[in-house]
Order: sequence, then C-alpha cells, then structure tokens
Amino acid sequence: MTLDMLYTKEWLDNERKRFKDRKKFQHPLLYRFATETRFDYERDIYQKWLQKVNNSDRKILINKLRNYDQFNEARNELKVAGRFIDFGCSVRYELNLKNITPDWFVFSPYSQQSFIIEVFTSNIDEKKYAYKKSILKLRDRLNEIEIDARIRVRVRSGEKPLSDNDVKDACIKVSEWLKGKSAKENDELKIKDVQFMLSKRDSGYLYLQCIVSGLNTWVTTDEIKKNCIKKANRYKKLSVSRNLPFIIAVIPAFETGRGTEELAKICYGHQNLSFKKFENICIINSQNDLINNCLFVERPEISASIMVNDLLNIDILLNPFAINPVQIEMFN
Repeated sequence: MTLDMLYTKEWLDNERKRFKDRKKFQHPLLYRFATETRFDYERDIYQKWLQKVNNSDRKILINKLRNYDQFNEARNELKVAGRFIDFGCSVRYELNLKNITPDWFVFSPYSQQSFIIEVFTSNIDEKKYAYKKSILKLRDRLNEIEIDARIRVRVRSGEKPLSDNDVKDACIKVSEWLKGKSAKENDELKIKDVQFMLSKRDSGYLYLQCIVSGLNTWVTTDEIKKNCIKKANRYKKLSVSRNLPFIIAVIPAFETGRGTEELAKICYGHQNLSFKKFENICIINSQNDLINNCLFVERPEISASIMVNDLLNIDILLNPFAINPVQIEMFN
C-alpha cells in the first residue's frame, strides 16, 4: 500500500531536506516514523484506518500526523478508533456536541448504540521527562564516540536536566577519560551527579557502548486516576443528558511501566478479573465486589475504560455501576 495519503512524496522530500544534515539521534519521532522501514507495517495500518474515516476528519488527522508537536497525540487517538473501525463502527473525530469535542464519537451498527471516547496518554511527570530526555541525549552522543569500550551510566531521576553544554562537556571528559591508558575496568568517573563506570574494554566495539540505569519514570496509579476524574468531570453532563456511554482510553507511554493490571486496580480496586476475547479486543469484568473508593464506584458516569496494549490489541474494562452501560453486542 502506498503512503501517498498520509506522507506524500512532496512532504517526505521536504522533510528529508530539512533533516539531511542532522545525525540520526537528532531526528524527531515523526521523521523516523515517516521515513524508516521498521514503521512500514504501522503506517500501512494507519493508512487503512484513515481511508474509513470521514473526509473532513481525515484531513484534520493527517495534518496532525504531519505536525511534530501533535503527531504522538494523533497517533494514539487513531490507535483507539482503529479497533472500533475494524469492528465496523463509524467514527467521527472531535465532533462538536454542545461545544464539547470528545476525541471520538462512535456508532455501532450491531448494538445500535452511540458512545463517546476520550483518549489520554499516561506520560511521566514533566520534570522527570525533561531530565530523562537530557540523559538520553547524553547517551546517544556517547554512543557516537569511536572507542572500543562499554560503560554504565548511573543517574538519579528528578535531578535538574543537563543543558546542551553539559552534555557536550560530559562527552569530551568521558572521551578523554577512556582514551587515557589509566582507565581500567570498574573505574568510575563522576560528572554533574552522573556516575560513569567502565565495564568493558577492547571487546571489538566500533563505537562506545553506553548503558543507562536509574531512570525512574513510572507514573503512579493516583496520577492516572486523577486524570480519569478530570475527564469525567468534563463529560459528565453531556454523557448523562444524552444517554451516551462515556469511555476513557488510557495509552501508557512505554517508560511509565503501567498496563491493564494497574488500570484494573484503579477502576475496580482489585485485580480479580474475568476475560472475554473478541478478536483483538478483550472485554474485562470484575469477579469480586468493587472497593468503595475505586474509580468506577466513585464515577458511575464512566461506562468503561480502555487500556491500549499495542497497535492492534486493547482491553476494555466495563463498569458494572455505569449510568449508561456499554453494550458488548457490538463485538459479537
């Protein structure tokens, strides 16, 4: 399948000119996604979904998928809608409903039910992210040094992010340290609260091998629950007044270390669950009574929550106390 709809030849040519003088580690995610062969399959899936989206919505989504600031958000939103598109549902993107625009308005021809979906990415704290980003930039720069050695980098998450000058200075000092004959295996060097340990020398590496440890980037379940409650507050009136089931979709950033079990703990208060599989969608219910302070007891306007595990698989956790329950007939 060609990519003319999503990333046209003209767009790709312009972006290649824009980044031709930058090193690979400097390429943003969108550029890598649009140009690297390892993303061919995922791009084709998105293209297939986009072909089944309303024309005006498709234009908006394509513009976002070409925007370096909006790409990841649009990519995640399309991951959620795509599963319902595959089940034959019709979807509308950011449809205006009384001046409120949920990410997706979905209609199932099988259950004859409409519902709304709001998507959010469970990202790490901004300060942690900034620090992590600076450390990964340091790692990528170190990995370009032509030295036959492997080092371990130990960091403490939450510290002040390294500036570009800090990264440059650290690379120079590490390079000088390793090129000196005095540095032996297990020797250490400390720069700006970052600890470097030489773990291997003369192993046939063309470039320095850099392994980072100590980046604590997990998101707490309390943070995810607070985000869900914010979404519920925004859409409660619309959902209840129009009898529209309201679904919250959570997409955990890879580094957050959160998945379906943690979401179940938030929604039900426990992890004793029953599962019913429909192709790439898993319907989950609670097998025990819900804990009083869990999300689904506190907020019955939330009909279900979704955990997006990967490109083609999602788990749907149903709320037994929902004001507007989701009809699972749509999946039969």
